[in-house]
Amino acid sequence: MLNPIENCFSTFKSMAKRFLARNLQAILRVPPHRTIKEHREEYLKLAVDILLQEAITPELCYKCSLHTMKFHAAAIQMKDMAVGVLARI
Repeated sequence: MLNPIENCFSTFKSMAKRFLARNLQAILRVPPHRTIKEHREEYLKLAVDILLQEAITPELCYKCSLHTMKFHAAAIQMKDMAVGVLARI
């Protein structure tokens, strides 16, 4: 809630999951000379290389920072804050 990087990484994680889902068949076809771990690690690194700069932009960082500032005063005053789904109701 108070850390903007959490929202940025949430955006990246969502994009990475979509990337991995689109490449599922290739991920499941492990070459004979590789271990499953090595092969999957390669795809995770590929996802990072492709998506990180696309997902975490200066604009997203700015928006996430602005969003967290809404909660700073309440946190400093030690007020109770609704989180998650309850915060949107």
